[in-house]
Amino acid sequence: MKSPALRLVASVALLTGGLAAGHWLIPHRAPPADPPAPGEKATASAPGSPAAAPATVKPAAWDGTVAGLIQLSKDTPGYRRTLAMLHLELQPLPAEQIGALTAAFPWRPSLLGDENNVMSALLDAWAEKDADAALRWAASLPRQRSRPARTQILQALAATDADKAIALARRITPASDRDQTLRDLAHCVVVSDPQRAFDLLQNDRSSHSSYQFSNVLQQWAEQDPAGAFAKARTLSRNQNRDNAISSVLGVWARTDPAAARAAALVLPEGRQRQNCLVSIFGSWAAADPTAAHAAALALPSEKERQAALHSAINSWASTDPAAAVQAASTLPKDQKNRNLLREVFNTWASQDPSAAAAAASAHPIPKQQRNNLLSGIASAWANSDPQAAMTWAQSLPAKDGGSSAVANVMHSFARADGPAAAALWQTLPADQRRGNLHNLVSSWAGEDPDAALRFAHSLERPQDRVSALVATVNALDFEKPEAINAVLNELPAGQMRVDAIHGIFSNQSQHDTAGAVRWLLTMPENERTAALRGDHYGWGGSEYADPAEMKTLLEATPSLAGRTHLWSSTASSMAGEDPAAALTWAQSIESPAARRQSILSVLQTWASENPAAAVAQARALNDPDMAKDALPNLFQNWANQDADAVLAWAETATGPERELALLQGTLAKADNDPVTSAAAVDAMLAAKAGEKPGTALTNAASQVASSWFRQDIGQATAWAMQLPPGGAQDAAVSTITQSWTRLDPVAASEWVQQLPAGDSRDIAAQQLSQGIQSSDPESAFVWASSIASESRREETIRHAAQAWMRQDRPAARAAIERAPISENVRAALLEELSKRE
Repeated sequence: MKSPALRLVASVALLTGGLAAGHWLIPHRAPPADPPAPGEKATASAPGSPAAAPATVKPAAWDGTVAGLIQLSKDTPGYRRTLAMLHLELQPLPAEQIGALTAAFPWRPSLLGDENNVMSALLDAWAEKDADAALRWAASLPRQRSRPARTQILQALAATDADKAIALARRITPASDRDQTLRDLAHCVVVSDPQRAFDLLQNDRSSHSSYQFSNVLQQWAEQDPAGAFAKARTLSRNQNRDNAISSVLGVWARTDPAAARAAALVLPEGRQRQNCLVSIFGSWAAADPTAAHAAALALPSEKERQAALHSAINSWASTDPAAAVQAASTLPKDQKNRNLLREVFNTWASQDPSAAAAAASAHPIPKQQRNNLLSGIASAWANSDPQAAMTWAQSLPAKDGGSSAVANVMHSFARADGPAAAALWQTLPADQRRGNLHNLVSSWAGEDPDAALRFAHSLERPQDRVSALVATVNALDFEKPEAINAVLNELPAGQMRVDAIHGIFSNQSQHDTAGAVRWLLTMPENERTAALRGDHYGWGGSEYADPAEMKTLLEATPSLAGRTHLWSSTASSMAGEDPAAALTWAQSIESPAARRQSILSVLQTWASENPAAAVAQARALNDPDMAKDALPNLFQNWANQDADAVLAWAETATGPERELALLQGTLAKADNDPVTSAAAVDAMLAAKAGEKPGTALTNAASQVASSWFRQDIGQATAWAMQLPPGGAQDAAVSTITQSWTRLDPVAASEWVQQLPAGDSRDIAAQQLSQGIQSSDPESAFVWASSIASESRREETIRHAAQAWMRQDRPAARAAIERAPISENVRAALLEELSKRE
């Protein structure tokens, strides 16, 4: 039998990521400049520099208060102008006054845009004048506020004194906060010193840093693409090398696409090189589509040629859509190329919908595809000229895409001219009127709710009137609840009225949860209960929520006792302000399920601020089972903040709690020191003396194996195989196989082949088979057949066979007929195969 390892083709998933920002952190690299006002000349400015604003900006009067700064932000259009205005007002003030304003700021867990601008400007100004004082103030805040404030202060300091900012960041504890801050500072120094920014990330061994290399190297490439490309190739796969290389080549292609293409072709063949070529040819075609198209056609690899052509043609559509359509039409008629053609036509329609519509109507494509094209063109056309778009859409036969085109146009037309859209709606056939009423009224109400409401009242058919009223009610001014209630009172009792109440509350609670809760309390209890159905998430954690208001709503609505997520989110929100009071309330809840979930939520929220106190409260609970459920997550939260403190606590404890603390403290260090973490797991397993390790210890073995694998595959695999047979070894082997299969399935298969027979080997073979079944179902089937456990073997064969059926039914049938499976399983697979034929 041919070795499966000889048939596998490696594939690597490209990872993408971004910076995690605090609630009111504004990055120092500002968004694109605001367009100049009419008659105003655009001026050059340094990126993110508030002082480099248009000279025409004049400060408005400011009364010296924080509220005045917020009003100033509201009155100043444009992000850059706002920051410039705030900078001008704060610049003359002494550091002490800026500090007093910052301390007086009315903080909430999440801020509105103008509040965010002011907080950001205050921190930047204070850091510029007295960074040490600003940092002392940040250190006095609760942890959830302290971290983002400290980071922004250090980012502002880095603009003038990078050495000091980095030195201060290196003193931060715990390590996770320190690493995050240094990652943020890397993006502040990359423009002036890309090597230093790169080194800051290199010194961070956490998994989070891997996502930042692409961003730093992309900015490096703006200055030195060849140097950035060489540096990107020195990264390991765990440092997101593939995505970093692709990002650098995409930047390089903007200035020298031929050089970028040559660099890409130096890379090994595979998915990563293909993705790099996609990035390069997209940039190339934006500047010279003809040359990019010709170069793409010259690529020797079929897969790379098709990927590059797609990218080039998509980019070409922005400058010459007719030529792009012609180029796309020469490609084979498969689904990917049909999708490409649709994308090109959509781009064309955004530029010249009439020409795009004429070309699509005449294009030799299947009817269903043409209908989809015409519907998309209608949407794009309606954005620029809804009247012309509607005239054209109505000219299309309903069965040939006319119905969907009319619906798409009606949405845009009603926003642009509600009365005209309503007049046109009256002329539609009856079926189109019914189908487009909601589009008309809801879009119109978004622009002019009073006019839309008058139209709804004018409808003669009761069912049309009710439907239109429902469509308007969400757009009414919530500050006038009597108007909303008047419309609701016109709706008959039933699902439509409940849906309307639900929609109003859902929409309003995103902006003013307290007001939405107070309004909901005026509704009958049965409708309150129905409106707070299970698909409404997050209301209790809203930044605008008032826990007292939510508590009142729940206590006034006994029928909500079974909605545990509402109670627990309310308890969590209360804990953000006063965890001890929140715990007391949670413990008083009558519903056992809601009480339990609320207590756990309070403890989790408490742990984010003071994990030691949360652990103490959990241990003091009268319910031992609840304490047992709560402590693992609490120890994990604590360990992520300060692993050494958890380990020190463990030395004073005994029994299961000591083991939990040791495990979580050890695992928090696994990314940086897997050897020590592995030794701790070994010691705990040895202490079990042959007993089952339990879920926590099994998960620990898996996590250590994963961390060690990212650093040293050989040592990780050796450690996994020396573990005692059982759950811990099975978990470690499974994790390694899964990770290795994603990284290099050939190498993974060679390792699995040499594993000794047993449960671990069966689990590894199953993971390998599942990992390759979409790319190589034949090898996946062979690996599945090698599993000794009958139940695991049959389950894995079934999945591999189903994947094989989608690619080669005759070969799959032959394999199923001789597979080592029961006759019942064989018969079921053959029957499924027959249905596919």
